[in-house]
Amino acid sequence: GHYPTQASTVDLNIALDGLRSLIAGTIGETVEVRWQLQAAPATVRIAQAHVAQVLLNLVLNARDAMPDGGRLTIGTRYLARADEDARASGGPWVRLHVEDTGLGMSEEVRRQAFEPFFSTKGPGRGTGLGLSICRGIAEQAGGLITVTSSPGSGTTVFVYLPWVEADTTVAAPASPPPSTPPRAAAKV
Repeated sequence: GHYPTQASTVDLNIALDGLRSLIAGTIGETVEVRWQLQAAPATVRIAQAHVAQVLLNLVLNARDAMPDGGRLTIGTRYLARADEDARASGGPWVRLHVEDTGLGMSEEVRRQAFEPFFSTKGPGRGTGLGLSICRGIAEQAGGLITVTSSPGSGTTVFVYLPWVEADTTVAAPASPPPSTPPRAAAKV
Protein backbone atom coordinates (compact mmCIF):
# COMPACT_ATOMS: atom_id res chain seq x y z
CA GLY A 1 0.00 0.00 0.00
CA HIS A 2 0.98 3.64 -0.30
CA TYR A 3 2.13 5.37 2.83
CA PRO A 4 1.98 9.16 2.99
CA THR A 5 5.41 10.76 2.57
CA GLN A 6 4.19 13.84 4.44
CA ALA A 7 5.58 14.05 7.96
CA SER A 8 2.91 13.60 10.59
CA THR A 9 2.77 12.74 14.28
CA VAL A 10 3.22 8.99 14.44
CA ASP A 11 3.32 6.60 17.36
CA LEU A 12 6.40 4.64 16.36
CA ASN A 13 5.21 1.55 18.25
CA ILE A 14 1.96 1.46 16.27
CA ALA A 15 3.76 2.12 12.99
CA LEU A 16 6.26 -0.67 13.66
CA ASP A 17 3.51 -3.00 14.83
CA GLY A 18 1.83 -2.54 11.45
CA LEU A 19 5.01 -3.75 9.72
CA ARG A 20 5.27 -7.07 11.59
CA SER A 21 3.93 -9.28 8.81
CA LEU A 22 6.05 -7.50 6.21
CA ILE A 23 9.16 -8.08 8.32
CA ALA A 24 8.24 -11.71 8.99
CA GLY A 25 7.91 -12.29 5.25
CA THR A 26 11.20 -10.52 4.53
CA ILE A 27 13.38 -12.13 7.17
CA GLY A 28 12.86 -15.78 6.26
CA GLU A 29 12.51 -18.96 8.30
CA THR A 30 15.97 -19.21 9.83
CA VAL A 31 15.85 -15.97 11.79
CA GLU A 32 13.86 -15.57 14.98
CA VAL A 33 12.34 -12.09 15.34
CA ARG A 34 11.91 -10.59 18.80
CA TRP A 35 9.85 -7.44 19.27
CA GLN A 36 10.54 -5.22 22.27
CA LEU A 37 8.21 -2.29 21.71
CA GLN A 38 8.02 -0.18 24.84
CA ALA A 39 4.61 0.80 26.13
CA ALA A 40 5.65 4.41 26.76
CA PRO A 41 4.41 6.99 24.25
CA ALA A 42 6.69 6.83 21.23
CA THR A 43 5.29 9.78 19.30
CA VAL A 44 7.59 11.29 16.68
CA ARG A 45 7.16 13.48 13.61
CA ILE A 46 8.01 11.46 10.54
CA ALA A 47 6.43 10.25 7.33
CA GLN A 48 4.90 6.78 7.69
CA ALA A 49 6.66 5.75 4.47
CA HIS A 50 10.00 6.63 6.02
CA VAL A 51 9.41 4.39 9.04
CA ALA A 52 8.81 1.47 6.67
CA GLN A 53 11.82 2.39 4.54
CA VAL A 54 14.21 2.62 7.50
CA LEU A 55 12.99 -0.60 9.09
CA LEU A 56 13.12 -2.55 5.82
CA ASN A 57 16.65 -1.39 5.06
CA LEU A 58 17.84 -2.35 8.53
CA VAL A 59 16.06 -5.71 8.47
CA LEU A 60 17.49 -6.60 5.06
CA ASN A 61 21.00 -5.77 6.30
CA ALA A 62 20.42 -7.93 9.36
CA ARG A 63 19.13 -10.80 7.23
CA ASP A 64 22.18 -10.64 4.96
CA ALA A 65 24.47 -10.63 8.00
CA MET A 66 22.88 -13.87 9.26
CA PRO A 67 23.20 -16.33 6.36
CA ASP A 68 23.00 -19.26 8.78
CA GLY A 69 20.13 -17.83 10.78
CA GLY A 70 20.09 -16.05 14.10
CA ARG A 71 18.01 -13.64 16.09
CA LEU A 72 16.71 -10.22 15.10
CA THR A 73 15.53 -7.88 17.83
CA ILE A 74 13.44 -4.81 17.00
CA GLY A 75 12.71 -2.51 19.90
CA THR A 76 11.82 1.00 20.95
CA ARG A 77 12.65 2.99 24.03
CA TYR A 78 11.63 6.41 25.25
CA LEU A 79 14.67 8.35 26.49
CA ALA A 80 13.67 11.33 28.58
CA ARG A 81 17.24 12.58 28.78
CA ALA A 82 20.32 11.90 26.79
CA ASP A 83 22.30 10.76 29.82
CA GLU A 84 20.39 7.48 29.58
CA ASP A 85 22.36 6.89 26.38
CA ALA A 86 25.73 8.46 25.65
CA ARG A 87 25.31 8.26 21.88
CA ALA A 88 22.80 11.11 21.66
CA SER A 89 22.72 14.48 23.41
CA GLY A 90 19.64 16.47 24.28
CA GLY A 91 16.29 14.74 24.17
CA PRO A 92 13.72 13.53 24.81
CA TRP A 93 14.19 10.89 22.13
CA VAL A 94 12.38 7.85 20.92
CA ARG A 95 15.07 5.29 20.12
CA LEU A 96 14.54 2.45 17.69
CA HIS A 97 17.05 -0.36 17.78
CA VAL A 98 17.51 -3.17 15.30
CA GLU A 99 19.93 -5.78 16.54
CA ASP A 100 21.19 -8.91 14.82
CA THR A 101 23.35 -11.82 15.94
CA GLY A 102 25.14 -11.92 12.61
CA LEU A 103 28.65 -11.64 11.28
CA GLY A 104 29.26 -8.14 12.57
CA MET A 105 31.42 -5.46 10.99
CA SER A 106 35.00 -4.44 11.50
CA GLU A 107 35.64 -0.90 12.73
CA GLU A 108 36.82 0.03 9.24
CA VAL A 109 33.62 -1.24 7.63
CA ARG A 110 31.49 0.36 10.35
CA ARG A 111 33.09 3.74 9.66
CA GLN A 112 32.25 3.47 5.96
CA ALA A 113 28.80 2.03 6.46
CA PHE A 114 26.98 5.33 5.94
CA GLU A 115 28.69 6.16 2.65
CA PRO A 116 26.26 5.93 -0.25
CA PHE A 117 26.60 2.67 -2.18
CA PHE A 118 29.11 1.24 0.28
CA SER A 119 28.51 -2.51 0.31
CA THR A 120 29.98 -5.50 2.09
CA LYS A 121 28.44 -7.76 -0.54
CA GLY A 122 31.02 -7.31 -3.30
CA PRO A 123 30.50 -5.67 -6.69
CA GLY A 124 27.19 -6.15 -8.43
CA ARG A 125 25.31 -7.36 -5.36
CA GLY A 126 22.89 -4.86 -3.92
CA THR A 127 23.22 -1.09 -3.85
CA GLY A 128 24.93 -0.90 -0.50
CA LEU A 129 23.72 -1.10 3.03
CA GLY A 130 21.05 1.56 2.63
CA LEU A 131 22.33 3.21 5.79
CA SER A 132 22.94 6.50 4.00
CA ILE A 133 19.21 6.52 3.14
CA CYS A 134 18.33 5.72 6.75
CA ARG A 135 20.61 8.46 8.00
CA GLY A 136 19.06 10.97 5.59
CA ILE A 137 15.58 10.08 6.82
CA ALA A 138 16.61 10.26 10.49
CA GLU A 139 18.32 13.64 10.02
CA GLN A 140 15.37 15.02 8.06
CA ALA A 141 13.22 14.14 11.09
CA GLY A 142 15.68 15.94 13.40
CA GLY A 143 17.30 12.76 14.64
CA LEU A 144 20.41 10.68 14.14
CA ILE A 145 21.54 7.11 13.59
CA THR A 146 24.47 5.18 15.04
CA VAL A 147 25.84 1.67 14.55
CA THR A 148 27.63 -0.51 17.06
CA SER A 149 29.22 -3.69 15.79
CA SER A 150 32.22 -5.93 16.04
CA PRO A 151 33.14 -9.00 14.01
CA GLY A 152 31.43 -12.14 15.24
CA SER A 153 29.16 -10.39 17.74
CA GLY A 154 26.46 -8.94 15.52
CA THR A 155 25.38 -5.40 14.74
CA THR A 156 22.99 -3.00 16.43
CA VAL A 157 21.67 0.08 14.68
CA PHE A 158 20.13 2.82 16.85
CA VAL A 159 17.83 5.40 15.28
CA TYR A 160 17.04 8.41 17.47
CA LEU A 161 13.99 10.52 16.64
CA PRO A 162 12.87 13.56 18.62
CA TRP A 163 9.92 12.75 20.84
CA VAL A 164 6.92 15.05 20.31
CA GLU A 165 3.68 15.57 22.17
CA ALA A 166 0.87 13.48 20.75
CA ASP A 167 -0.96 15.56 18.15
CA THR A 168 -4.36 16.37 19.60
CA THR A 169 -5.54 18.15 16.47
CA VAL A 170 -5.86 14.85 14.62
CA ALA A 171 -9.31 13.39 15.10
CA ALA A 172 -9.27 10.14 17.03
CA PRO A 173 -10.81 7.17 15.22
CA ALA A 174 -14.57 7.12 15.78
CA SER A 175 -15.38 4.98 18.78
CA PRO A 176 -18.16 2.43 18.43
CA PRO A 177 -21.47 3.57 19.93
CA PRO A 178 -22.01 2.43 23.51
CA SER A 179 -24.06 -0.75 23.78
CA THR A 180 -26.59 0.90 26.10
CA PRO A 181 -28.12 4.26 25.29
CA PRO A 182 -26.84 7.03 27.58
CA ARG A 183 -29.22 7.75 30.44
CA ALA A 184 -31.24 10.90 30.05
CA ALA A 185 -30.18 13.70 32.38
CA ALA A 186 -32.07 13.51 35.66
CA LYS A 187 -34.93 15.98 35.80
CA VAL A 188 -34.61 18.52 38.57
